[in-house]
This record gives sequence, C-alpha cells and structure tokens, in this order.
Amino acid sequence: MTVRVAVVGCGVMGRRYAAVLRAAHGVEICGYADPNPEAREAVCRIAAAPAFADHRALLAEIRPDAVCVCTPDDRHRAPAVDALETGAALLVEKPLATSVEDAGAIERAAARSGAVAMVGHLLRFEGRYAAARQAVAAGGVGHVHGVHAHRYAAAADRRRRGPRASGLWHLAVHDVDLVRWITGREIIAVAASGSNHGDEPPAIVAAHLALDGGGVAALEAAWVLPDAFCGHVWTGLVVMGSTGCVEVPSTHAAVAAHAGNAIVYTDPTRFFEPPGLPAQGALREEIAAFLNAVRTGTPSPVPVADGRRAVEIVAALERALAEGTRVTIAA
Repeated sequence: MTVRVAVVGCGVMGRRYAAVLRAAHGVEICGYADPNPEAREAVCRIAAAPAFADHRALLAEIRPDAVCVCTPDDRHRAPAVDALETGAALLVEKPLATSVEDAGAIERAAARSGAVAMVGHLLRFEGRYAAARQAVAAGGVGHVHGVHAHRYAAAADRRRRGPRASGLWHLAVHDVDLVRWITGREIIAVAASGSNHGDEPPAIVAAHLALDGGGVAALEAAWVLPDAFCGHVWTGLVVMGSTGCVEVPSTHAAVAAHAGNAIVYTDPTRFFEPPGLPAQGALREEIAAFLNAVRTGTPSPVPVADGRRAVEIVAALERALAEGTRVTIAA
C-alpha cells in the first residue's frame, strides 16, 4: 500500500521529514505547504512535489492520506484540525501545541475523525530511552524514587529561533514526556525557577515535578552551550529506585566532520542525514511507526492524549515559573 503523505511546514523539521519520507518504502510525498516561498523551494529540492502557500489549498486539491505538521510550535492547531477533518492521518511535531486550549482542540478533532493521530515525541523512538523504559517496567530499579534529567542546547540555536525559543516548550517538553513514559507515573504538581535576561524567555530553567505514588523528578533546560559544543546538545537522564538505577548518559555519540575552520557534529542516535544516504535514527523510526499504524489501522504509537498531557504539564510549569508558586495539575 502506497501512502500519500503531505508535509505542512517546510522549515528545518519539515525538510528533515521530507528527507526521511523520500527514502521510505511505499510512500509518495504528494505535496507541501508553507507561506514562505524560499522554504517551499528548499523542500522541493529534497523531493519534488506540488507546493502551496496555504495548507487548506493543499488539503482541498491533493487530499493526502496522511499529513505531517511541522509548523512552528504555536501554529499546529489549524493544520492539524483541518487535516483530521478531511479524514487524513496526522503526525504532528512535538509539542502538540503551546496552549492547553489548542491541544484540546486537536484531541477532540482526532476523536471525531477516528484516523490515526500521533504526536512526534521523537525520543520515544531513540533506542537508549526505550531500553531505559523496558528496564524500569521490568522492575530493574524497584520502586521509582526520583528522576533527574538535563537538556542543554546551544545558545546559537536560541538566537536563531528568536523570541519563540522557550526552553520549556522546546527542550523540557522532551523530558516531561520521558518522565511519564519511562516511569509509568503521572506528574501531579510542578514548581520552577529560571534566570531571566530582559524580556527574553529564561535561558535556564530548573523544574521540580511531583509524581503520583511518591517520588520526584528534577529537570533542567537551558540554551547556554557554546556554539562549537559537540552536537549542539548535552543531555542526560537517570532514574533512581529502591533497588537500582538506570542511566541514559549524555548524547556525545556524535560524528565530527572537519572541513577548514568548521566542525560539524551529527548525532546518529537522533537523526543522520548525510547527502546521498537515507536518514537513520529516531526520526526514521518515528515516521516508520506512524506509517505502519496508517497502513494497518493499529493504535497510534504516541496517542494525542499523551501529547495533550505534556502540554498541560509544560503550561503548568510556565505558570509556576511566572508566579513563583507550586502548581497542582488535575489528573
């Protein structure tokens, strides 16, 4: 079965999706949508397909089987809901949205549609985190007492993204989802503090999460790494329990390409897209899981409800950070 897939949002992530889809078996990239003509031109160089300035024109004319929404984080709602209302399957980049209202609207549209709807929480498809989840589920650490995770990204990436570069929405949301997924425990209350620089979002945020059944998680998210730092990211996660612990160490398993005065680091555990070679790593596995669910009609590998819960928790963290309070989150 050939799946006709459209990509809405043709920036960095949209182009990465196009590269993976181009190499996937049984997939036809049937169209793109992005208001930026330069972005449309760039993605068409990866894999040629009709390109539209508006996603609604794409949906009306092309009628894709599936849609990948890769627009900026705060602009997921309209293309996601519109795609679902045509009956298309949906894969939407994380976070599902940047407001609880938008996340709820997408979840309700998915329920009405009945089509496969998946949130692209990429790290669920990274083998080391999956192994950590398996170890915890098998009782390898006993009762979970605590989790510590850090996710530091390059300051240059923050500058590139501009005012919308929220460390909570772009970085911490990964670990919020991983805490729930790996431990199988719900987050029921949060607190946070951060360093502020003028009107910008905090460059560093430290978060404290309370887990149901006892236990805590401590998260750090920051845009502070020097531009030349290996892979532009430094992460780690430890789950501590009554009988043991599981560690996912820093993502320094990078390939370094030296050319002139430049060093380019690529991390094959996340995505690996050298020219001429098919994409590998977690993004390929994520998209493959989505396509399998579309073909077989099996449940979404990352349900929209999980994406909505991550949004609720990050929204609570934003409130806790702004007000300096502990925020309880309804189950």
